[in-house]
Amino acid sequence: MIAVLKFNKKTIQNGIIKNNNRESNFWSYFVDISAIFINWATASPNSLNKLGLPQDPAEMLALLKANEELMEEQFMSLTAKQIKSKLEDTYHHHYAHCLKEYINDYPNVKERRPYGQSHALMEEVIKMKHEKWNRAMIYQAYWQIVLEEIIQGHDPILQLGNAQYFWRVIKEAEKDGIKSKLVSAAKGVPRDYKRKLTGPIRAFIKEKLGTHLTYPAIVRLVETKFKVKIDVSSVKKFIPNDPELKNMVQYERNGLSTSRMNSMPKLERALASSPGEQYMADFYDVQFYVRALSGEPVILISFIIIDTFSLKIVGWALGRKDNPEREKIALAGFRMAFYEVGWMPLCILLDRDPYYRRPAFKRFKKKVMNQGVEFPPCPPGYAPFRAEMETTLGSFQLKVCSEKDFFKGADSRSRRHYKVGNPSQEFLNQMWIHKDKFPTEEDFRKQFSEMIIEKNTNFHESAA
Repeated sequence: MIAVLKFNKKTIQNGIIKNNNRESNFWSYFVDISAIFINWATASPNSLNKLGLPQDPAEMLALLKANEELMEEQFMSLTAKQIKSKLEDTYHHHYAHCLKEYINDYPNVKERRPYGQSHALMEEVIKMKHEKWNRAMIYQAYWQIVLEEIIQGHDPILQLGNAQYFWRVIKEAEKDGIKSKLVSAAKGVPRDYKRKLTGPIRAFIKEKLGTHLTYPAIVRLVETKFKVKIDVSSVKKFIPNDPELKNMVQYERNGLSTSRMNSMPKLERALASSPGEQYMADFYDVQFYVRALSGEPVILISFIIIDTFSLKIVGWALGRKDNPEREKIALAGFRMAFYEVGWMPLCILLDRDPYYRRPAFKRFKKKVMNQGVEFPPCPPGYAPFRAEMETTLGSFQLKVCSEKDFFKGADSRSRRHYKVGNPSQEFLNQMWIHKDKFPTEEDFRKQFSEMIIEKNTNFHESAA
């Protein structure tokens, strides 16, 4: 207030003393470790009128922000002019020491000069980069110099009209040398040392394709022998364009899981012919933020059980995602399904989740199997085995969950095809600000139960 807004120091001191002695309501304050903070709404109107300042705190904040933005613009403008002046001076006057680098390539001084100028310019850009100057301003100044040279009828060596590509070239110039970038750009000199698939590697891949090795195995052999990392797609490029040959090798060459998916005959499982005959179950991440009794946000996970004939949810259970005993959540879900429906199904389909191998779930499984219920094994890497569950969860999340408050959507790392929302971090941060309004765990259980009923009702109507 004293340095920027030009308040009289003595006026503020006297006002604080009077406020402290309860002689005045003006100049209300509080003391921090390193500063005294004044409540702007209690500043003396006479002092504000003398300085031409508003008494409303919101107006004063807007005025300060506008002043700060103006000062920042002036500073940025001054910095941009300084950067451009420095690069221009280097390009036009301080390039003589770089000419000797190109004597052998260009004996003529006139041909050699653009290379020396560009070389000196890139040296200065690299220097500014290490000195932490603003990168956007550096590139803008460089591009203005290039445009001015083109307008004057000159032909600069590097004309990089894309900022991202410009900085990639600068990075490579630091690593490989500035001259290699300039000469390659001008002459189109091939840089074999940068090619991954060199002659020996290509010959090695062709040799190994004649064996029964899978594509991933060939990639690993190339990395072991030549210390070069390549992709599976690089290996596939060498397969002859022969449809019959591709049909023979395609299923097994991508590895075991893909060959299991694509091999013939297709794996089959019995489909349900009536309601209550076949259940399918899986864990499902709840896409909502929920508040614990302590006030801290928590993330829940649910266990969903569906009837594969009607695609209705017949049982469910909720628990915290950080709960190490998830098998107990699954047991609670089955308990609800059996009580709600009133009988057990002929078979229950589960995936290969490790929680199903825990002792508590094994005991439950054994008791249920003694009642005549079957648990068909789920083959690894075969998604169609559980298609009904993916379809049901997808429609549940898309048609029901996404319409509710505090729905955050699936994480960007989710592999499910039906992920809804895929929220940005900014969106999640904004939602996190209102964490005191998140529903409690108890309230969310009621809300989740209502969502299950809504989903089952919709499915029943569409089936009818």
